[in-house]
Amino acid sequence: MMTPTQLLKKWFEASLPADALTWLSDAAEKLRKGGDTELYRSISLVTRKIGKADLALTAAGLKHADAAREGWNPSDWSLDQAARIYLLLMSGTDGATFLRRLDQLCNTADVGELVAFYRGLPLYPDQSRYVLRAAEGIRTNMKAVFEAVAHRNPHRQHIESDRRTGPARQSCPGTNAVRLCARALGGGAAHQP
Repeated sequence: MMTPTQLLKKWFEASLPADALTWLSDAAEKLRKGGDTELYRSISLVTRKIGKADLALTAAGLKHADAAREGWNPSDWSLDQAARIYLLLMSGTDGATFLRRLDQLCNTADVGELVAFYRGLPLYPDQSRYVLRAAEGIRTNMKAVFEAVAHRNPHRQHIESDRRTGPARQSCPGTNAVRLCARALGGGAAHQP
């Protein structure tokens, strides 16, 4: 069975043009030896180098995703989102360093980048470190970010079971927020703020 990182690389090899794949491979290699600056620079270049086309996975690809990480469903991911997550994963797996980098990326990200980082939550090392980050995504007033955490994201189970995130059930963005919140967070009763 492949890891999520290996699977992302396989999908890139099948879908990216040669120049984009070369750039991504070179950037990933530099991240193995580089520090924060190299990661932030690479993340900022993703859209320009990779583009925003859909990842466009087949049923077999989605099955492999679920096998690599139970509940992982990247069916609505774009190539730039997948590439940002891939580069972040390639930057190292030390939990504290990874969390610090993720926090810095989220603090400076535009909405599109935030969506990518939140969609990657189930793939990051040391899952328990990201409960508060995920709860912040649930409580946001940005619908796209909320959906990145609440829809097709197995990490939301960590949010639901963590006592520190009680307010996550109480504030969801958009119209029909109460219904959407209840459905996204496992069918529990959602309260209007």
